[in-house]
Amino acid sequence: MYYLLIIFLVPLAIYDAIHFKIPNFLLSVLLITGLYLTNFNYINLFDDLVIILLIHFIYYLFQNQIGYGDIKLFCVLTLITPTLMFSFIVLLSYIVGGFYVIIVELIKTTNYRKLPYVPFIMTSTILTFISYDDLTTIYFGGFL
Repeated sequence: MYYLLIIFLVPLAIYDAIHFKIPNFLLSVLLITGLYLTNFNYINLFDDLVIILLIHFIYYLFQNQIGYGDIKLFCVLTLITPTLMFSFIVLLSYIVGGFYVIIVELIKTTNYRKLPYVPFIMTSTILTFISYDDLTTIYFGGFL
């Protein structure tokens, strides 16, 4: 299941890096195939609804800084991944994006007005899939 998600996220990241938009067709295909493959196991209706509303509220507050395509991708990821895994994906995507911006500012090769965000979401998703067990162990305080 997670390989399929990565197969969809790589073209989305490339397309977002080139065109600064995310095609709705790929998001809908990702949602349908993701829900089919997970057999709706990861849908917790109340939690997912609260998270989706929170994501849209964050978009409302920061609509000049983040695009709506990224919000739609986060909503799809909310429905096809477990809640804790989605939390790690969001957290790591902002950390990875922050490191990228810091490196770009230190090098000062170009001034960016807009950055594609899906490559950071893809990177954090792959990192979360690789180290999910370690992240949950650290999160719940069991690493000592």
